[in-house]
Amino acid sequence: MDLDIRQYLTKAKEQEDCGALQSAYRLIKDMTTAGTSRRAPRIAPELYVVCAEAALQLGCLEISIACLKMYFEGNPPPNQFLCRAYLCQGQLKSPPAAGSVADFEEAVECFLKAIEISKHEPGFHFMVFNASVLYFQMVRPLLQPGRCLHLVPSLRQVVQSLEEVADQDHSWRAELLMHLINCLVDSGKMEEAASFAKVTEELIKSHCPHLYPRLFTLLVQHSLIEDDVLIEMSRQDTTSAVIYKIQKFKNRLEEMNKDELTKEDSARLEEIFHLLVDCTKASVAPVNLSPPQSPIPVQPPDRVDFLLELALLALQAKHQKVAADCLKELKSTRQASNGQHIIMECINCEINLMKKEAKMNDYSKAGVEARLKEIGRLDQWLQTAVRERDRQAVQAACATQWRFCLPLLQHNLRKHIKTPLLRVVQALEDMQSMLLEMRCQVHSELAVIEEEEGRLEASLAHLQKAMLLDNGTQRERLSSAVHLLQLRGTLYQTPSRTEDKAAMLMQQARDIQAQDKTDIRPILVAVGLLLGP
Repeated sequence: MDLDIRQYLTKAKEQEDCGALQSAYRLIKDMTTAGTSRRAPRIAPELYVVCAEAALQLGCLEISIACLKMYFEGNPPPNQFLCRAYLCQGQLKSPPAAGSVADFEEAVECFLKAIEISKHEPGFHFMVFNASVLYFQMVRPLLQPGRCLHLVPSLRQVVQSLEEVADQDHSWRAELLMHLINCLVDSGKMEEAASFAKVTEELIKSHCPHLYPRLFTLLVQHSLIEDDVLIEMSRQDTTSAVIYKIQKFKNRLEEMNKDELTKEDSARLEEIFHLLVDCTKASVAPVNLSPPQSPIPVQPPDRVDFLLELALLALQAKHQKVAADCLKELKSTRQASNGQHIIMECINCEINLMKKEAKMNDYSKAGVEARLKEIGRLDQWLQTAVRERDRQAVQAACATQWRFCLPLLQHNLRKHIKTPLLRVVQALEDMQSMLLEMRCQVHSELAVIEEEEGRLEASLAHLQKAMLLDNGTQRERLSSAVHLLQLRGTLYQTPSRTEDKAAMLMQQARDIQAQDKTDIRPILVAVGLLLGP
């Protein structure tokens, strides 16, 4: 019978055959039920795990859950299959991106159990790496300010376990260490973050020097080393100099009023731009000269990334000239990828908006039409980014589109931006974007648009999605909006609560006001009497 089950499971995995999976599961279930009798042969424990993995792969979650339940009920020994069972269970328990920290912790516990078993057996050490990858994929939604502090204990345990088994993927270990540094900073443990930064620096310099610019970015961003040391480190090469100056300007931008850019701030932005332009000349100098005379040139792909980052930073600081200069330089290099070209077009749209900002913000017919024209262009670029499957380009296009749509979120204008906003939320949802706050806001505004058009079910669906994405700051407002929308769906029922009766009358007043000039004063008087003392 075991042979039959194995054949069915092999067919299910190789041919993605749900029918074969169902057949294997039925045999497993029948044999398990019969196994309570001493005469019946017992099933090989690993078959429960293999079936659970196949079911997870094919999306048959109920079968996967049932198989794991039967497996754990047999008190299995600590071996490879127990590790695989915990990994499978961790994936099954993985919450949606907007899930609570408690939901994530339940899944994290499964991955940590698998790691703890694997690291004690040399033959299972490879599973520590596998578990770390699955763990990281699952906790990715928590890797944002205000939430990542909750990952400190588990991420530290994962990092230390990889070190204990001497995992040879040093780049992966460095990646996790840099995320741990961010988590420690978020939790306010600056000394510990600085300590891990030193460990990470040694690992990167020894095994994966290509990751050093990212580590140096963290060092400057969070001031994990004294500033005079950072300045000295930034003089080693042009890449470090650019990183230092960009991060320092970002830190400065968070403190200052963006509408009051000083001459010194403008000079800093222009200095960074000239550094990126002049660094290309270093490549023609003799390679045997000392660094101060001939700094190591920035690699072309990195230079494109820096120019894009600087352009976006200049737009944030409302410095149109530097943003335009960066865009001009990017176009002349002809080294940008398709996704980067899309980001460049987003930057171009932002520059056009800055040029016409006074005209566009007066809400004249010409101003609104000019803004809608740019929104139409961005909508096309977003669709191109989706086809290219470039996450960075998709998010850049969505963020730019949202900024362009914000001024048009008025009663008589928002109907014109419904389609572009629907495209934004769908693109971000499809890629499981971590821009949760923006996604929540867009769904909330789409709910208003759908409600105004009388599409109550669609409006409720958007509000429910917004509630799932909310970090708690909008909970009361969204809950109230959902409740009022549900009241509108029960027109022929009289609510019991006085506040609900008043809300229904207020909605009637709004509906009448939108249709004709009927006097709504009697309705408003009735509302006042209901809510009065």
